[in-house]
Amino acid sequence: TGTDAAGAAATATGALPWAVPGTGSGDYPDGVLRVGLTDPGGGRVPTERTAGEILGLLGVAVPPGADQDELSEMVREALAVRRLVLVLDDAADAEQVDPLLPENPDCLVLATATGPLTGIPDVRPCTLGGLEAGAAVRLLARVIGQVRITVDPRTAESLAEECGGQPAALALMGGLLAAHPMASVADVAKQLHELPESGEQLPTGARPLARAFRLVHDSLPGTAARILRLLALAPA
Repeated sequence: TGTDAAGAAATATGALPWAVPGTGSGDYPDGVLRVGLTDPGGGRVPTERTAGEILGLLGVAVPPGADQDELSEMVREALAVRRLVLVLDDAADAEQVDPLLPENPDCLVLATATGPLTGIPDVRPCTLGGLEAGAAVRLLARVIGQVRITVDPRTAESLAEECGGQPAALALMGGLLAAHPMASVADVAKQLHELPESGEQLPTGARPLARAFRLVHDSLPGTAARILRLLALAPA
């Protein structure tokens, strides 16, 4: 979600929102601040905690006992004299975003979310889909080399389609192929296609990455697979 005017916001799904031209100089000389609105366990981060984190990044002391409204106002005051990009990553809903929006039109806010952020005035939504087939195949080729793509370009396109064109899923499949140089693209595409569906409770857009992750997990030895599962419990 991006905003370059008071109260305005624009949503981007699956983007790299911190890759913004003009940061560090030009339009936004004060750089980029990024805060996560979802904790490692998947729970929503309270607004007062996010506001406190933003103030800390700006070098502003947080008074003990300050409530959400007071901290939100402090954030707006601190941003009123700056020209920067504020990235609010993985928002659950508009209620997490709205209290943190600066009134300064010289700031840009980008909020990422898995769904639309409704109820914010002047929001500018930008829904990002997967890579188109050619770009997805080129991403695979960068990881595993062009030769394995050239041998069977149609299957490479099929693998990219199974990954939904999602860079993270493609990177996982590329890493799996790179770790198994004797495996063909067709082998991995077939394995991914034949994985049983077990993520019906996940949003449709999240399923390709979940399936790619599961295939990588299932390919690991027992100890390595267990370590990978435990990583989900480690603080981000």
